[in-house]
Amino acid sequence: MSWITQASTVSLESLPPESATAKAEKDVYGQILKSTALVGGSSVINIAIGIVRMKAMAMLLGPAGFGLAGLYGSIANLTQNIAGMGCQQQRCAPDR
Repeated sequence: MSWITQASTVSLESLPPESATAKAEKDVYGQILKSTALVGGSSVINIAIGIVRMKAMAMLLGPAGFGLAGLYGSIANLTQNIAGMGCQQQRCAPDR
């Protein structure tokens, strides 16, 4: 049992350089995986909330009211495109 506790308390300084590098790379890949899961999970939650919100709006407003809300949204998007001269912020921004 004592060799198990000794092996679990090995620090990076006592490991050979290739083992320390492998451990560091494993930690980096683990962090990348966690970050990707967090961003992907939040995107899924955002889409689910959007679907529920649209369903609630459709039920509350009815067909005619939901159609008018869609038209108002289209008019707002058209106004933004005209004001921005067709450029979206990411595509037409100058390089810094």
